[in-house]
Amino acid sequence: MSTSIYLTKTDDHSEELLKLMIKKHMKVGIKYLCKTIQEDHNKYPGSGTGWKEILEEHGKEHVKTKVIFTTHSKSEFKKVAEMLSDKWDIVNSKDWANKKKEVGDGGSNGPISEETKAKQSAAHLKRYEDPKERKKSSDAQLKAHEENPEIKERKSAAQLKSYEENPERAKNISAAIKKRYEDPKERKKSSDAQLKAHEENPEIKERKSAAQTKRYEDPKARKKTRDAMLKRYEDPKEREKTSAANIKRYEDPKERKKTSDAMLKRYEDPKERKKASDRSKKRYNDPKEREKTGRNSATVHSNKRAAKSVEFVDVLRSAFKQ
Repeated sequence: MSTSIYLTKTDDHSEELLKLMIKKHMKVGIKYLCKTIQEDHNKYPGSGTGWKEILEEHGKEHVKTKVIFTTHSKSEFKKVAEMLSDKWDIVNSKDWANKKKEVGDGGSNGPISEETKAKQSAAHLKRYEDPKERKKSSDAQLKAHEENPEIKERKSAAQLKSYEENPERAKNISAAIKKRYEDPKERKKSSDAQLKAHEENPEIKERKSAAQTKRYEDPKARKKTRDAMLKRYEDPKEREKTSAANIKRYEDPKERKKTSDAMLKRYEDPKERKKASDRSKKRYNDPKEREKTGRNSATVHSNKRAAKSVEFVDVLRSAFKQ
């Protein structure tokens, strides 16, 4: 990569030497255009959010830095940086981590316009439409998490903290996911992708299961999930929808066998049996739970008796007709 630049003297002199650099993450191949005034330019990590995410996921030690332009003139620096930003299309290109043009004042002349945001979003979506790009990104992330488990823990902790500090953000994300899953095609697409991932990489399912088990060791997490489920099941439509989905699923012999095998395997473990037994005992020690179970049981038996009565009446009718 070579760019010839001719400078002219200007009055907007900077005491520090302004350096325009390209940082490249050798592990994932992503580049980042940035500025520094530090004497040792290698010590400047880069401040862009997209670039910082890459460093956090894949490590700072895999970065190579190349200085491509230096000057004491602020206007010359801005002119060159903006020209190269446009030339390489660093905002939209999948090869660059920049989310704004580099112009020497933190990366932007002002707030990002809605048009620029839309362009960036479209560029990222277009990039992820390519299966190779998705696989490349996924493989790099999985590798980084395997080599540095603390990265995943850090990200998870940061995400939870973010949701706690910004409940509105969590609410918006939840609403966007729900809206997306209202589309049957999207649900099928997601389900197929998940099933395929589990078949190709059984360890993914095991990792998820272990993470979920660890999460449910926390009483607060269990209560939060239980409260959410109870609230959801207060809606008759939700109950009906879940019931219909379960019935449809269990019409498939493979699904029934799969569930049966999983339950049998689970109950082969004495710890699991004891855990289930303790839960049942605890539940039945609660008078409200016993009363509720009794009512449900009475309803079931009543329905069975009614069905048998109807069946008996039908038999009698048939006999009289003969």
